[in-house]
Amino acid sequence: MKKTENKKTEVKGKKKPFFTISKKILALSLLPMIIVCALVATVGAKALETGIEKQIEQSLQIVGVSVDETYTNLYEGDYTRDKGGKVRKGGTSISGETQLIDGLQEKTGFQVSFLYGNMRLITTLTKPEGGRINGTALEDDVYAQIQTGEALFLTDCNISEVDYYVYQPLINSDGSVIGAIEVATPMQNVKDTISMQVKDIILIAVACVLVAATLVSVLSRSMVKTMKKTKHFLG
Repeated sequence: MKKTENKKTEVKGKKKPFFTISKKILALSLLPMIIVCALVATVGAKALETGIEKQIEQSLQIVGVSVDETYTNLYEGDYTRDKGGKVRKGGTSISGETQLIDGLQEKTGFQVSFLYGNMRLITTLTKPEGGRINGTALEDDVYAQIQTGEALFLTDCNISEVDYYVYQPLINSDGSVIGAIEVATPMQNVKDTISMQVKDIILIAVACVLVAATLVSVLSRSMVKTMKKTKHFLG
């Protein structure tokens, strides 16, 4: 009788381990899922950024081509600069005429500039202290790329607090590149869009993990109970 009582006292005195079998099963089941969800969120964010940047590039190019076509349809002839320094399209002076680019900026939200050579002749881009940045020049390497006659897309330029740029070359009838239409938009819009969509991905991933945790917890407890019954029966 004393031996039996001693055994019961030892069993009661034993502390229940923190990592029980059910907790171990839960951890082993959820750990791979959490890792996969983290990878999906990371890869998804990068894919979103790439996809949105591609859409932005296409949108900027569409606006650039539209401006080029509008000038071509409105005014016949090549782009030239007269003795007074004014830029003309055919016989019409376009220096200082900002109505077209201002209207596009208002409707699309994109910043638009007309460049003659590597100089911004007219632009909607502004200085931090106010006023347009007319007369500012492009970097030599950027202008050299425009001279190829192909549309150019640049990121992280941070000119006048704007980050994404597309340059649509302006080509005269002799094939010479005399300037470009510059269309730009801030990076912050892209970051905000990506942030919202990544949050949605993370919320879905967390919901999936919680549902899986609940199911695994219920199943593991059921398994442990069955194992205890089997152990008791064998004992």
